[in-house]
Amino acid sequence: MSTDYPDTVRQTPEASLMRALREYRQAEQRLIARTGAALGVSENDLVALRYLLWEERRGSLIRPKALGRYLGLSSASITALIDRLVARRYVSRSPDPEDRRAVIIALELSDDVRGRIERVNSDLLAALARLDPESSARFTGFLQDVRLEIDRVD
Repeated sequence: MSTDYPDTVRQTPEASLMRALREYRQAEQRLIARTGAALGVSENDLVALRYLLWEERRGSLIRPKALGRYLGLSSASITALIDRLVARRYVSRSPDPEDRRAVIIALELSDDVRGRIERVNSDLLAALARLDPESSARFTGFLQDVRLEIDRVD
């Protein structure tokens, strides 16, 4: 698939940067698809697992509503996603200790599955660690600015 778009045909620094951002996004999508296929889950399911791992590391209790907000999915879609992950024994549901009407989602990943997901994250973090702190801060600010612009566009 070509990444030539009308705004990137000219070789300006901005056009080169736009192309690099698109190529990064496509590479990340391919990585998510490959990893999801290896684990037998959809791309959305894998993104959910990565989020759940992140929240677990932070010591957070994870509720379906928070997962739905993160993924931008409806309550019915989140229920279906969690059902799939429960069926694969990647997560479990338990009563919320703070709210008897709610449930908590807990990861139940095997060491192999957990290791595979964490290896992807650690490999990406290692690549990012090659940036010096000043460049990293500038790049982070740049990406945040780009995200705000993307969110602003109709």
